[in-house]
Amino acid sequence: MRSVAIVTAVCISWAVAVAPRSFATDTTNLGLNPPVRSVQRITCPENAAALLRPVYPDSAVPKPRQLRVTLHYGKLALRFTSALKQADSLCTLVSQRAALPVITDFNAGFGGGVTDASQQVAASVTTATLDIIPTQTIIRRCNFFLMKFLSRADLIDSAKPLPNGTNKCYLNEPGGGATNGLTVRWSIPGFEEYAPDEHGVRVYKTRALTYYTDLNSLFQAGQVSSIDSTVIDCLENYIHRRIIKNLPAITPIGLAQVVLGA
Repeated sequence: MRSVAIVTAVCISWAVAVAPRSFATDTTNLGLNPPVRSVQRITCPENAAALLRPVYPDSAVPKPRQLRVTLHYGKLALRFTSALKQADSLCTLVSQRAALPVITDFNAGFGGGVTDASQQVAASVTTATLDIIPTQTIIRRCNFFLMKFLSRADLIDSAKPLPNGTNKCYLNEPGGGATNGLTVRWSIPGFEEYAPDEHGVRVYKTRALTYYTDLNSLFQAGQVSSIDSTVIDCLENYIHRRIIKNLPAITPIGLAQVVLGA
């Protein structure tokens, strides 16, 4: 929880700068919210960048005696480009197909000595689409309790419906007290897990996933009128940490066990 709070605090401290492209839409006829008799305007970039910071999941890899093993996600540079808007979107940005490194860190104490080492054991590969849309208060808040109990089988079997509140839901509080709030709809075709890296063997792929983040709540701002790399960087790191913390089934602990012989 502390890491998410830190990311949110940093987001709030950053000013929202003006970017080079703007769009406007009349939210009255979108059919998504109760009628709002005003025109929603947002400034969007042609290109944007983000750097995902390392994240250390709470759960440790099961380990033999005298071997302390932890798992973390490494850094990942993301590049977003403007794409064709969805019908309900003010603007749309799509990332490159990117591979997030999954790394094991372990130290073994034998006698008085300690040996430290790190090794990449997997890569989580996907493409992210960001749609900037008017905030939709009819979409429910995510149920993190239920999300934490999803199994990997639940995430892989796309024919089996997921429980309400575990997909297509808000990661933070929608609304934010804003009259004309803005939300980012983050969607992926699924996480593809490869071992030992993105050039290796594909172990599994999850179903498509979609999560919403209210920008006004994230930045604790009455109005967000532009999107740029600073906003995208903050947003992506927030979503990144939120999903890892609350969707532990995506953490490929089994891959680390195979490599380490744990």
